[in-house]
Amino acid sequence: MQVYAVKVKEKMNMDDLYKLKPYISKDKLEKIKKYSRTHDIKMTLIADILARYLICKTTNLNNTDIYFNKNKFGKPMIRKYNKIYFNISHSFNMVICAVDSALIGIDIEYTNKIDLSSAEIFMTQEEFLKFMKKNENEKSNYFYTIWTLKESYVKACGEGLVIPFSSLNIKMSSDILSIETNNDFNDCYFKVYNLGNSYKVSICSKNRFFVKNINVINFDELIVEFLKYC
Repeated sequence: MQVYAVKVKEKMNMDDLYKLKPYISKDKLEKIKKYSRTHDIKMTLIADILARYLICKTTNLNNTDIYFNKNKFGKPMIRKYNKIYFNISHSFNMVICAVDSALIGIDIEYTNKIDLSSAEIFMTQEEFLKFMKKNENEKSNYFYTIWTLKESYVKACGEGLVIPFSSLNIKMSSDILSIETNNDFNDCYFKVYNLGNSYKVSICSKNRFFVKNINVINFDELIVEFLKYC
């Protein structure tokens, strides 16, 4: 398993960023053209480059050998290469990607202030009762932990929001995380990370062995390493 994150600068030379367009698919370019916000363009383009870099690094493939398919729910997969799985996520100004030899899902959330009353919507009754017993500082941490764990789960099994979050019950026992669900995808493992003081990250995988730390690199480092495979 490899997990890398890239912090995206608020002020970035878009000309330098657009030079990366030849290295991504036409489908992704068409998607980017529909965005009106510069931030969305940056995050989508960098996420694609990060995923391609980690896939190349893991498989030793050249970037030109990488093509993607999507399942019926829209989850991207590597075409003609079913031994490697990947997943990407981004929030605020951080992009993250995980690559593994087993099915994997990752979610990152910027832990800014939110309306905690929304907790009751996506939590099970058991989770919500635990949530209500916590003090205000603990509530925020618990909220983002539960949210990112469920998000990573639905991304790992590849069905996305077809699965209601309220149908998933996260069990926390000491350092052991598990999930109660009627879904067939239930033989999986979880790990939660704090990325700095502002981000919560959760990973769900069929692989029980997780990285100890997330590798954080800057944009320039990413491009230098990525171009070695182009």
